[in-house]
Amino acid sequence: FLFFFSPNSLSTKGFPGGGGHHHQQQQQQQGDLYGDGDGGDDPSGVVVVAPDDLPPRDRKPSLIEFYTPWCGHCRSLAPKWKKVAGALKGTGIRVGAINCDDHKETCAKFGVKGYPTIKAFVGGGSSPARVVDFGGGERTARAIRDWGISLVENADQGKEGNSASVASVTGEK
Repeated sequence: FLFFFSPNSLSTKGFPGGGGHHHQQQQQQQGDLYGDGDGGDDPSGVVVVAPDDLPPRDRKPSLIEFYTPWCGHCRSLAPKWKKVAGALKGTGIRVGAINCDDHKETCAKFGVKGYPTIKAFVGGGSSPARVVDFGGGERTARAIRDWGISLVENADQGKEGNSASVASVTGEK
């Protein structure tokens, strides 16, 4: 059997990098998840974190999401993360996010191996900030908010807090 193909019969549509609908859809979904569009903080209260901001120099307790814009789990977490930021406004706890595509070295420095990863930076006075990984459990805005508040309360009381070993938050809820 011999097969003859004309150049017009071969198409890469539908394949990544092929210029088809799937590729165009991926490109549209890769916009940044946070910010005001001009490089500023998100209107929800999520602070767009730069490498120089970690660990926070002002010792303000901070919950930081390490994410990539192409990650499906990160995209699912984004509305919840914005709810956390709104719920913690006025409490003294900063809620921020750092794009690991743009800041790979910083993310590696803090041991980020999967996305999204949530870490808390707590501590004050003359001691360095303690970095605590989110330990999983429910991945709801309420659970993440309560975890952050408990860490700050425990730090204020001189306790260790929940230093769970699971660093990545994946899945949907």
